[in-house]
Amino acid sequence: MPWGFESQHLFLNEVIALLTSLSPNEMLTIAKEIEKKSGRISSDNGYQDRPLDIDLLLYDELIVQSSMLTIPHPAMHLRQFVLVPLHEIAPQIIHPVSHQTIAQLLLDCPDSAKVYRDQTECSEYLNYFTI
Repeated sequence: MPWGFESQHLFLNEVIALLTSLSPNEMLTIAKEIEKKSGRISSDNGYQDRPLDIDLLLYDELIVQSSMLTIPHPAMHLRQFVLVPLHEIAPQIIHPVSHQTIAQLLLDCPDSAKVYRDQTECSEYLNYFTI
């Protein structure tokens, strides 16, 4: 089930690592363009169903705080659906604010949601869903 609001839909959550020459703000602009092309409608009404939601979790060891972007993502350490797939690809990455590894953040995560690997997709990709 979704985090932060009620919905009857399950959500597929994926974490990817990218190598890029783009700045965090350029990455954010591209992410928002992709969301819009997927049919996402911007709203100030808090969390809601949407076809796609792209978050920038980490960007090397950078700490960014602006009106448009906060890196590391300020709630990533509170969400199993973020930490479980992130742990799968980068358990030893150090969170630049807490100075803990992703593995330690996952162990300390207060979220009790169960996150399951999605077995319906091609096995070369790691897909997870939250119930």
